[in-house]
Amino acid sequence: MTYISEPTPLTTGTNSPVAPTPSRGASKSNFKLPFIDGLRGLAALYVALAHTIGIATIGHHLSARAVLILSPLQWGPDAVAIFMALSGFCLMWPVVQTEGATLSGGLPGFFRKRCLRILPAYYAACLVTVAVALLGARHHGSHGGLDVLLQNARLSKGILLSHLFLVHDLRPDWIYTIALPLWSIPVEWHIYFIFALVLLPLYRRAGIGPAVALAIFVGSGVHFLLPAHYRVDWMHPYMLGIFGMGMAAAVICKAGDGDEGSLLRRVRWPSVFWGLVFVAYILVGWVLHKRTDYAVMQPLVGFCAMTLILACAQLRRYPDNPSRSIRGLLSLLESKWVVGLGVFSYSLYLIHWVVVSHVNGNVQRLHLPVPIYYAVSITLGLGLAVAGAYVLHITVERPFLRLKDRGAKSPRVELRPAGMEDVSS
Repeated sequence: MTYISEPTPLTTGTNSPVAPTPSRGASKSNFKLPFIDGLRGLAALYVALAHTIGIATIGHHLSARAVLILSPLQWGPDAVAIFMALSGFCLMWPVVQTEGATLSGGLPGFFRKRCLRILPAYYAACLVTVAVALLGARHHGSHGGLDVLLQNARLSKGILLSHLFLVHDLRPDWIYTIALPLWSIPVEWHIYFIFALVLLPLYRRAGIGPAVALAIFVGSGVHFLLPAHYRVDWMHPYMLGIFGMGMAAAVICKAGDGDEGSLLRRVRWPSVFWGLVFVAYILVGWVLHKRTDYAVMQPLVGFCAMTLILACAQLRRYPDNPSRSIRGLLSLLESKWVVGLGVFSYSLYLIHWVVVSHVNGNVQRLHLPVPIYYAVSITLGLGLAVAGAYVLHITVERPFLRLKDRGAKSPRVELRPAGMEDVSS
């Protein structure tokens, strides 16, 4: 799975970086959306927990009841779809604040910021993973999680170069190597180019509808329209359409009283969200047995993420909205600890695999009773993964984020209730 996303974070009331400075003529309406970081943080924690438990259960027989209880933790790709929708939203958000829908700093500035945002922590995670795998094999041999780590970290010239240049999604024998979660990084990386060079120019000329339609058509068309032997499903092309859905959410949420702004008010987004959740997980996933058909499920999950963003934004902008079905979830997403976790969720996504695998391999060597083994492996592995992610964030990710935003004095991004807009000149 991949952390894909953590592109241009919004101001959330935490110390997370802020969106680029809008160009002259930008809208004065303000938004504050702390639930964006909260949603990102919960998704990253879910991925880490799913992998922690999955690695801990390798080689152990589970009862039918245990399999049923743990089955919701097998939906890791769903979290990646959420990340991708968030990525589309966060990259489109500063764009829609400008009159000309321009990128801050133009194309060179955009790609410079993407490089500083994505690459340093990614390369650091790759180096740590390879080092731990090699040292673990040399000194301890393979045990449980370490065996899994060694299998993924198998090295060859092609694997090393493909990860170096972020093209390991081009071949099925490269994409899941070194560390499993890294598969989505090149997927999102390539989408950045499509966003800046294709989708954004199309949005300027024809609006968000054609841009999103193209993203969905191209992303899903390579699966549904091409013969089976021409498909490239290992590249997860449908993620492009999910990214486009995030773009659409940003346009709908944008400040102002135009058609998009009124659409945010008029539609019952919480009802749409819960309806899509029912369709995706009950009708399609369970009744139609399409749970593992990712070309079908992931776009549906992307729609769910898009409507959840809009439902939360609607409640933030129009607090008198009578809908209560989303308030509890919104409170959770905006809680202090969840938002704080979202600040370093990219690091958590990148580094948890190597930490959890290493911890599990060492715990297995202790030959503990099964219940104690599970308790120690899962709690210690997840706890150290979160701690390691924070260390990676403050030592590698955060310094480059500050470098990325150096010289940019971004305005406070706040979603004000309707009727409270700043009308000063």
